[in-house]
Amino acid sequence: MSESRQGDDARWTVAGILLGAGLLLVAVAVIWRLDVSVQRNNEVEPAPSIPSTVPTTPPSPSSFVTPPSSTTSTTRLVSPSSSTTTTLPPIGRWEPMPVGPVARAEHVSVWTGTELLVWGNPLGPVETQATGDAYDPVTRTWRPMASAPEARRTPAAVWTGSRLLIWGGDRAMGDSTDFDLANDGFAYDPATDTWSLIPAAPIEGRAYMFNVWTGTELIVWGGMVDHDGMEVAAGDGAAYDPATNTWRVLAPSPLGAGNPGVGVWTGHELIIGGDGDATDGDPSWASYDPVTDTWSKIADPPGVRSYGVSAGVWTGQEMLFAPFGEPGEPTRLAAYDPDRHEWRRTAPPPVSVATVPAVWTGTRVVFWGHAVTPVPGVVPMVGVAYDPVTDTWNRLAPDTLGTRWGHSLVATDSGVIVWGGRSRKPYGAFPVPLYGDGAVLEITP
Repeated sequence: MSESRQGDDARWTVAGILLGAGLLLVAVAVIWRLDVSVQRNNEVEPAPSIPSTVPTTPPSPSSFVTPPSSTTSTTRLVSPSSSTTTTLPPIGRWEPMPVGPVARAEHVSVWTGTELLVWGNPLGPVETQATGDAYDPVTRTWRPMASAPEARRTPAAVWTGSRLLIWGGDRAMGDSTDFDLANDGFAYDPATDTWSLIPAAPIEGRAYMFNVWTGTELIVWGGMVDHDGMEVAAGDGAAYDPATNTWRVLAPSPLGAGNPGVGVWTGHELIIGGDGDATDGDPSWASYDPVTDTWSKIADPPGVRSYGVSAGVWTGQEMLFAPFGEPGEPTRLAAYDPDRHEWRRTAPPPVSVATVPAVWTGTRVVFWGHAVTPVPGVVPMVGVAYDPVTDTWNRLAPDTLGTRWGHSLVATDSGVIVWGGRSRKPYGAFPVPLYGDGAVLEITP
């Protein structure tokens, strides 16, 4: 393990210890580099996109019961969907957006109900790294945000209904191989265009943590912390109440230390997990109730052997995510119903959606971004939508956005915004070209 962060390989030296070795480690490390981390080393131009093939063998139904050592629930697999893919005609219409004032990638993005807020620019010029812009889709105009107290990379970021909260993250920017992890933050009020400070949390500073807004608290859990000059996985968390400007430490979790692959807020509990190998005997999933400050174990979804870092969405009834396994494994979504304690597997997608960013529109899960396939050097761009009511897939209408990483993918009241991002350049090339354009996907219900 290196003494300082040497790109993303150092992160995954630690993650590899947690996840195991062999081909699975390589697959998961690739996912992390593409979806979350800033790729500073070994960057190459991807080969032309090719479609992914999806095996259609459904998993064998199984029944699981959680151990009695903590709050328990019985989790079972309902009958799997048909092993054939039903792909309906392309849907949606893309409307180009005006180019933003500053091109950004690996930035924070939230929807306020009236504006898209984009903040931070860790790969951009120094003078833009603590800045942000706001886009109004009704007037199709941009406005600059006041600069934040300082720049952060991969912080926790949530919209509370009135303010953007930024907490933690790495103060190191650009192509720096150092890291400086923060445990404090700041809040942005768009009504007054001002920032205020968030006090230090009672946990270590970190980056790449899971974070969610519950309606009253910002909850952060896991992530990577600094121990004696090395970045290692954390297994604790805390909750911040902006009404009282105070923190509390979460009860210990049954999950091991690590980077959560998937997490959603259901409206009354946090469902989190998906980091690691589901065959190693350690729990991979749990739910957390912030009212009682208690955790409950959740059995792993049958037929899923590894998760990596995957998009997770909450539909109002189910948590949906795209597992990533060894080459040749199915990439059908896994869906968990917390009221029934049931897992199910969906119909197969027309292309692999493992690691592809996703958002919930209110009727469909929209996936847009780059995917990882077993084919070396191939990183196809994917645009598809899944309807959980009919268990069917649609491809999205063609777009002109091209290949990009580190972009915004945000659901609004009337569509999905894709904005910003970066290209890929060969090893040693810096700065990386950034994008300031985007488009809005409109889908008729």
